Amino acid sequence: MASAVICLTCSAVFHLMFVVSRSAFTFLSRLDYAGITILIAGSFYPMIYYSFYCHPWLRSAYLVSISTMAALTFTVALMPIFSTPRFLVARTCIFLALGFFGFVPVTHLVWHFGLFDPHVTVMIGPLLLMGLLYTSGAIIYATKFPERFYPGRFDLWFSSHQLWHICVVAAALVHFANALQQYQWRWNTQCEA
Repeated sequence: MASAVICLTCSAVFHLMFVVSRSAFTFLSRLDYAGITILIAGSFYPMIYYSFYCHPWLRSAYLVSISTMAALTFTVALMPIFSTPRFLVARTCIFLALGFFGFVPVTHLVWHFGLFDPHVTVMIGPLLLMGLLYTSGAIIYATKFPERFYPGRFDLWFSSHQLWHICVVAAALVHFANALQQYQWRWNTQCEA
């Protein structure tokens, strides 16, 4: 949840202060993208930590992998060219690619434990919902739907940017609830000898 707080704080600061100057916009947009990267990476940690708790080597390998990919994405997000409008779709695709890495540990869990094992069932539904919300929000944002089809109608309410933020907050709430479920499940489940 800390990653969601960081992301939404960065976003709030950006939206509040970006109008101050061009240099403020440039700096704060990078801060906003860094926050998005932190949110995506942070979304992985509870699932990986609790699901692979009894397999410390795998847990560490996946946590190091996502941390490394997030560090690379974070570095790219700080590049000045990354915040330009012409890189909107590329930016969105980079963030989606980082998020889609989640299929790797989830597939591994399903392969290792089976689809109906508690390791998988405790997190698969909420994880898919979280991914759907994040992905839908990103696609809405990148395609500028609905305002691109109805210019002027969504200038104040329900623009793609607002819909994207709604999806992000909803996904973060799903993530938080699921992290609590995973924690409770892990607390009550022993590792096999």
